[in-house]
Amino acid sequence: MRRRTLLIAISFLGSALILWLVVRGVPLADVWAGIQKADPLWLVASFISIFFGLVTRAVRWRGLLDDKLAMQPSIHLTNITFMLNQLPLRLGEVARAGLALRYGVPFMTAATSILVERLVDVLFIVLMIAIAFTQVPSASAQVSSGAFVLGLVALASFLALVFFASRRELAHRFLTLGEQMLPLLKRLPLARLLEQVIDGLQPLTHWRGFVHTTVWTFIAWGFSYASLITLFYALDVQDAPYLLMCMLAVGFTAIGIAIPISVMSLGPFQAVMLLVAHQIFGVDEALALTLGFLFNGVAVLSYLAWGGLSMLTLGLSFSDVLGSKPTPTPDAQAEPLAQPKI
Repeated sequence: MRRRTLLIAISFLGSALILWLVVRGVPLADVWAGIQKADPLWLVASFISIFFGLVTRAVRWRGLLDDKLAMQPSIHLTNITFMLNQLPLRLGEVARAGLALRYGVPFMTAATSILVERLVDVLFIVLMIAIAFTQVPSASAQVSSGAFVLGLVALASFLALVFFASRRELAHRFLTLGEQMLPLLKRLPLARLLEQVIDGLQPLTHWRGFVHTTVWTFIAWGFSYASLITLFYALDVQDAPYLLMCMLAVGFTAIGIAIPISVMSLGPFQAVMLLVAHQIFGVDEALALTLGFLFNGVAVLSYLAWGGLSMLTLGLSFSDVLGSKPTPTPDAQAEPLAQPKI
């Protein structure tokens, strides 16, 4: 309990500290005026884009589960995940794996599929950031070449994981060799973790699963980009490369909020937008901060709205959702629990 309380306190302090560092020296009256002038139609378009982004992520997750979960509960559980991730401790992923048990999906099966989701997302983010930096006019040759190499390393590493997932024995041989070279590794549960990753990657070892995951990853992140591009139009941001800004801003924001040191992602959104829009692309400082607050606000409201609607549809309470952290048992894996009404 003390540890959880400490982490919650750190999240609130983290948001407060980052926001203070970001907003100091920026005319907040101009930021508020910019928010008030935002075109509501484009704000609605951003809200809808986030919803379709959630749906496409649910489609991808269902494929990683080998269609063990129907489409409708996949969408609802994905919505609930993103809603819970707005709270301190970011318990959405754990809750999703627990809730999947209600539909007959074993806890570890769901958990490993979510782990693979994160690996695929990290690969995509790194690749997009690397590609974007090669196109940024102000980036030095060293930065551009370094970003390109980083992208290649990320892609090669992921493909290597998929290769070893299709050759389980070879993967364990390499792990054993590594433990022999570094005996300290034997103290870590690497064999179990390797098995979990391999199990989660199994859908990607077949061309249909690989294509499914790749295509829906691009579509899902495309909607993420669209949710920000619509805000550029809402604020009438001119003379700026929208796509490049999105590739960097969305990517860095995803990395920033992956670390649970903020509440509702307050702080990382604004800091990243100042970095990308203002410092890299020269957008007015107040306008860049306005973009940060709008992007953060629309995203949080969208996740809360769609997640709350999914909870109502499934008839779940917060205690049901936050308590969904069961330990898998043979019985739980063999027999699905009674399905809630949808």
